[in-house]
Amino acid sequence: MTKPAPGNYVIVSRVLSCDGQKLALTFCKKGGAVTLTPLTHRQEQIWTISDYSDGQTQYIIPKKDDDLQIAIGGKVAVTLPAGEYVWTIRRGKDGVCIATGDKMLNLGIERGVVDEKICVTKDKGGPGFRWCLEKVRSSGSY
Repeated sequence: MTKPAPGNYVIVSRVLSCDGQKLALTFCKKGGAVTLTPLTHRQEQIWTISDYSDGQTQYIIPKKDDDLQIAIGGKVAVTLPAGEYVWTIRRGKDGVCIATGDKMLNLGIERGVVDEKICVTKDKGGPGFRWCLEKVRSSGSY
C-alpha cells in the first residue's frame, strides 16, 4: 500500500448516491462536521494532503481554510484549528483507506447519502470505508 504524494485532492467516496452521483468529502465550517455532497469540484471539496514529520502520517487540510485540519469530534470527522491531527492514508487494491495515525479508527460512511456526516470508527471494510483521490492540478483542473 502506498502513501499519496503531498498535494491538493478531491476525496471521493467509493459509494455512489442513490441517484448514481459521485459523493465527495466537503468542508462546511470551522468546528463543523465534514460531510458528503455531490461531486462538483468546488473549493469546499478540495483538500490539501501534506506530510507530517514522521514520514508515515499526513495532515488533511481544507483548501478553503488552511488553518484547519480534519480531526475527530466524537464519532465524526470535523475541521479544527491545526493541532497535529494526523492520518495514515494508503492506497490499496480496493481504494484509499484513511485511518487515524495509530490506525485504530477509519474515516467512513454508513449510508452514502447527501449531507451524511463522515464517521470515525473501526474499519468495517467495503466501499463505505474506501476512497478515491482525484489530484487537483495547479490550474484547478482534474
